[in-house]
Amino acid sequence: MDNTLNQHSKILTEWADMGRKFNQPMAIPAWHSIEPFIKSCQKFLEHFKKDLEHLKKETETLLEESSKILSPFQDPFCIDLSSNRWFAGCREENYSDWLAWIIEQLKEPRLIFRLLDIDDEIMLKECEGIKPDVKREECVKEGHEGQEGRLDITIRYPSKLLIHVEVKTNSAEEADLGKNVGYKKSLEERYGGTQYHRLLVTEAEETSYDDYKVLKWTDICIKLRKMVLEKQIEQPLAASLILSFTGAVEQNLLELPHIHAENFDSRTFDYIKKILEGGCNYDKN
Repeated sequence: MDNTLNQHSKILTEWADMGRKFNQPMAIPAWHSIEPFIKSCQKFLEHFKKDLEHLKKETETLLEESSKILSPFQDPFCIDLSSNRWFAGCREENYSDWLAWIIEQLKEPRLIFRLLDIDDEIMLKECEGIKPDVKREECVKEGHEGQEGRLDITIRYPSKLLIHVEVKTNSAEEADLGKNVGYKKSLEERYGGTQYHRLLVTEAEETSYDDYKVLKWTDICIKLRKMVLEKQIEQPLAASLILSFTGAVEQNLLELPHIHAENFDSRTFDYIKKILEGGCNYDKN
């Protein structure tokens, strides 16, 4: 009994000592020790603000130049296309719908081949003068193993060629690619003949996945810009809508801020400068 009381008393004494420590008044830190840090932060923010303003002015100059060569249209970065509800959610169906419509507007096989990175001069000549059949959500026998599937975009030149484009609004590594093997098998069984399969993504570590050659949204946007610039699109209204779609992809999927965005940074400047300098690979076809 005495041992138990002694043990409890010891514990209570330890707790009392700890309590007395907590009751000690805490020293209030002196603000003068942090003043140099605050001042250095203020100077940094002032420099950052000036740099941002300078960057915006430089970007505005680039956008003026870009709008000039895109005349009578403006560069899409001049307006906010990220708040458009049709594109803001990055739904694959919306981007697929618009891309399929754009492919229909291109009409000439050389433009479609150029956009989808198809280097086949013999097939290009065979497809000349043939109106392509562009479909969305075409049903096929197999996607994921044991399941039916629906294809994002198919472009068919009857008895000549079939092009299948799977559209993703993220990277290849983040996307569900498991059904592509079944898609390809189903198309080969249904149509046979010459076929090209494309995987459209924002980024990719490989150049192809299961015989689907990678296309990047960046290259698609630059090629479409160049087609508008070169007056390859016959109808001005179609050209303006294509340019708007390009801007929506750039601002939403590629996450490049427009000129009036609060989070504006150097990425847009670098992107426009690269286009104006012809530094991208859109001329390879």
